[in-house]
Amino acid sequence: MLEALELDKWFDYCAEKAIMLPTEEYRQRHFAVVISKKGELLGEGSNSFTKSHPVQANFSSKAGKEDAVFLHAEMSALIRCSARGRVKDIHTLVIVRVDKKGRMCNSCPCRACQIAMKE
Repeated sequence: MLEALELDKWFDYCAEKAIMLPTEEYRQRHFAVVISKKGELLGEGSNSFTKSHPVQANFSSKAGKEDAVFLHAEMSALIRCSARGRVKDIHTLVIVRVDKKGRMCNSCPCRACQIAMKE
């Protein structure tokens, strides 16, 4: 089972990765990881304002947001986890958002990502 210290490690990891994303391309820099009960990294991803994916488009459509097709960090991490055949091992999804100054900010998954997480 993941302990608080282990979870803190993943928050720090995501924050570091998000800070490294280019600010001129990413208005909101998000980074996400999918981890197992044992603390293994199953998938990771960042948001993109230039790339899409059929899975993102499918869940955006289910959420009634057909125009929201650009890849979100949590969706990217889930897609990579799925590509590795590790969906059954998912325990925790950590998502971090940082502002242009590298400070952590509040964030909430959009409706499309919430639907994907439930499925």
